[in-house]
Amino acid sequence: MKTGTKVIIGVIVIALVAAATALLWPFMKELSDPVYQAQFKAWISALGVWGVLVLFGLQIVQIVIAFIPGGPVEVISGMLYGTWGGALICLVGCAVATSLVFTISRRFGKPLLYKFFGKEKIDNLAFLQDSKKIETVAFVLFLIPGTPKDMLTYISGVSGISLPKFLIITLIARAPATLVSAMAGESMMQGQWAVTITIFVVAAIIGLLGIRYGDRVMNYCRNLGR
Repeated sequence: MKTGTKVIIGVIVIALVAAATALLWPFMKELSDPVYQAQFKAWISALGVWGVLVLFGLQIVQIVIAFIPGGPVEVISGMLYGTWGGALICLVGCAVATSLVFTISRRFGKPLLYKFFGKEKIDNLAFLQDSKKIETVAFVLFLIPGTPKDMLTYISGVSGISLPKFLIITLIARAPATLVSAMAGESMMQGQWAVTITIFVVAAIIGLLGIRYGDRVMNYCRNLGR
């Protein structure tokens, strides 16, 4: 494919993502509001089987648009479909979205990532092109809430890791937090507020620790093998 064609396709992809971000960002922010969550839950319940597809789609969107938080979607999935059903919907959505982002990133390479995130940010994470390092980093960052992982799925596409291996690593790492979020949603529906509050408090503490020490984790991973 000629360079000019790649640039045109890249611009189209960026424009579509930007448009989706502008349209969906206000809605995704509203999902953090408990009142809006209740209204949204009622709407999803009324949709029946189509509600699963809506949540599935939202989970995909929050990964493709890297900086949108996925927690509210996971909690609502648990409220509607229980811990295991809600977690399954979210993890399947993660697998589909991760495959899509990975494939696009691998196809168009760094020029596309530079447009999305800026050249400086991508170059600072050049060490992740080492497939062994990205395996470690992916598992650690997706396992610990609050750590900086927004760009990781995109960067994986320009690394040496294969898509099946990256999927397995990230889905295993995502599973605990996804299950806990769905469990919180189910406990809310059952009126088990002590369980719900405990889950949110523990998750908040872990998330704050992830934010506080995220840079140290990245520096440790950067220095592996030196």
